[in-house]
Amino acid sequence: MQHMSAETKPVVALRAGQLWRTEDGCILITEQGEKIIGYRKLRDPQQRAALTNLIRPEALVCYLSQVGAVLAN
Repeated sequence: MQHMSAETKPVVALRAGQLWRTEDGCILITEQGEKIIGYRKLRDPQQRAALTNLIRPEALVCYLSQVGAVLAN
């Protein structure tokens, strides 16, 4: 697994409320801080019962690019 350097910036800025579509479902960004982002992994966009996970922004950008996620909104 490759890690992004601290100077690498994402192509699309991650913001709270963004919905990313993947082959397995969706990723909804619920909260955004300076060093941590809260997100939910959903099977479909209408699902609301899911645990919020916390991750560093660089790691989330890396994951989204690995799974080929597309910004839905």
